[in-house]
Formats: sequence, C-alpha cells, structure tokens
Amino acid sequence: PPMVLTNGTLITSALAGALGVYIGVTQPAELSISFLAGDCAFLAAKEAGVVDRVKEWLGGRLGRGKSHGEYKFTRDPNATPDIIEAGNDDCPDCSIAGMLPTTTGLGVLIGAGLKVFMTSSDRWTAGLFMVALGVYHVGEFVATWLFHPSKASVDSFVVNHSKSYTMAMIAAAVEYSVEFAISREFKSGLSHVRLNSLQVSWPTAWFVIPLTGALLTVAGDSMRKAAMITAGRSFTHIISTEKTSEHRLVTHGVFSLCRHPSYFGWSLWSVGTQILLVNPVCAVGF
Repeated sequence: PPMVLTNGTLITSALAGALGVYIGVTQPAELSISFLAGDCAFLAAKEAGVVDRVKEWLGGRLGRGKSHGEYKFTRDPNATPDIIEAGNDDCPDCSIAGMLPTTTGLGVLIGAGLKVFMTSSDRWTAGLFMVALGVYHVGEFVATWLFHPSKASVDSFVVNHSKSYTMAMIAAAVEYSVEFAISREFKSGLSHVRLNSLQVSWPTAWFVIPLTGALLTVAGDSMRKAAMITAGRSFTHIISTEKTSEHRLVTHGVFSLCRHPSYFGWSLWSVGTQILLVNPVCAVGF
C-alpha cells in the first residue's frame, strides 16, 4: 500500500523534533515545562474534539468548504483574511499541522530530559525517564513508518494511547514529586558530601534500584521494537478483529521466544520506568 505521509511532512516533522530537542537542552526548565504543558493541553483539546469544533466555527466565519470530512480554507474573495490550510485531505492526521505539535513536544521532552540527566545528580532518574518516554513514543512512529508505512500517521506515536495510560503517567509524576520532596537520596540512589567548594556524589545501596529500572526500560523497549520490526506489515497498533491479506503468522525472531513479545516488552518497559523512578506504588500498580 502507498505511504500516506509525504516526504515534505516527514522532513518538516523531523526538523521540528530536532528543534524541540534543542529548545529542551538549551532553554531554562521553566520554558520547557511551559511549552510541554501548552502542547499537552492542545493535544488533549484535539483529542476531545474541541479543536475540530473551533475549526468548524472558523470555517463558517471565513467561508470554508468541507473536503473528505475535514475542513479546508477556500480562496473566497469575500473572506478576510484569506487563509489556506495545507495538509493531506485523505489523512488529516498525516498533515504537517497534525504532526508538528506531537513531534515538537516529544523533542522538547527528550531535550529537557537530557539536560536534567546531565546537570542534576538528584533528579537524574527523572531526566532519564523523560528521555525514555520520548524515545519510546518516537520509536513507535519510526518503526511503523519503516516497516508498515501505509499505517504511519500521528497516531503511530501512540501519545493518545488511552485515558488509563495518561492517568498512569500522571500518577507516576505525582508519586515521584511527593517522594522526592521527602527524600532526595532515596529517589536518586546517590549520597552527597561537600569537600571544600566541591560537591561529591557516590552511589548508595539504593542505587541498584534505579539502575535495574534503567536496564529493564531499555530491554523492554528493545523487545517491543524488535517485535514490531519482525512482524512488519502484520503489526498494527489497533487490534485487528479480521484477517487481512497483509497478515502472516510470525514464528521466527522474538516471536519464537514468547507469544506476545510486543505486549511483554511494553509491560517490561512500563514497570521498568517506575523502578527507574523508584516509585514503589506505581511499580506495583503498573
């Protein structure tokens, strides 16, 4: 099947992601957090249909016509201002406008995570978690685009996975913040001492916990991506209820090790991220 995403959309989205990483690494944390909060609010409004309703209202005000169930600005000489919306009429989630908020936001998340990991010995686990979260979602899209391109769209990032997934990640952030306020040494696995003007950090007995979590996170995400690559066109993020011509029974590679390597890898990744954060409640809950 033909790839729905255009090369221009892919290149622009990649550049936006790279710009996001640059912003996350170079700008103050407050700016990155503000950007991420605004981006998440926009994506939530889009998922709830608020953005579509606003676009429909603007369409009536500016003189737009419907096309393929979506709205596209028209060059109406009576409409002011004259606006044209660029995108893919057949797949609005494959347009530049559909991709940029997600790719830029994930870039900022990864960049900010790298900055926290490299500059804060107390919050290094939080920084690594942010990187792992961003890399996981970007990897989901890349694997889909490379091995099942006809299904690649903004939904392939699975940022809008489910309400349960969103609430779980919020719970993880809340637990980490509360426990970090109580004991930084417990959350980081590092002890600090000041020698003259130099602060020295070294691992404590707790350090083995976040280290184990980091290894499980990498192993879980690797297992999932290996499953996606091995399955190829037989893998979709939406569970299929009917067999199609693209479906093949896959028994080699990681599928020879377990029946559902993608689910196993995702579960391992999920629990691993909470062990990395030293979140005992969420580790059990996940």
